[in-house]
Amino acid sequence: MMTIDLCHADNRRVLPMLAEAGAQFDVCFADGPYFLSGGGQSCSGGKRSKVDKGDWDKPREVAAIAEFTAQWADLVCGLLSDNGTLWSSGTHHNFSALCYGVQSIGYRVLKRSSGSDATFV
Repeated sequence: MMTIDLCHADNRRVLPMLAEAGAQFDVCFADGPYFLSGGGQSCSGGKRSKVDKGDWDKPREVAAIAEFTAQWADLVCGLLSDNGTLWSSGTHHNFSALCYGVQSIGYRVLKRSSGSDATFV
């Protein structure tokens, strides 16, 4: 029987609790911050809309973004099964930070297509 649990929270708080409980999982999908909430505007449904999502999505220094990404990726990878998979959404705004963060904890980019897809091993 397959069990699916969804957590909508700051994974840097939830994952240590799961580790203490001995949890392990085969798949993790993360939709982390894109660091775009800098007071800008976008177009949604033909109308102007703010892109501010909250303090958690405000732009940071590059080093802080890399540290944040490495921190959550390390927590996730520590709980993955031997054949586990980490999926993370992203755009060109945060893709390089994701690559850097995952590489900084010992993974390497195995494949990167012309878009924003990458495979880490």
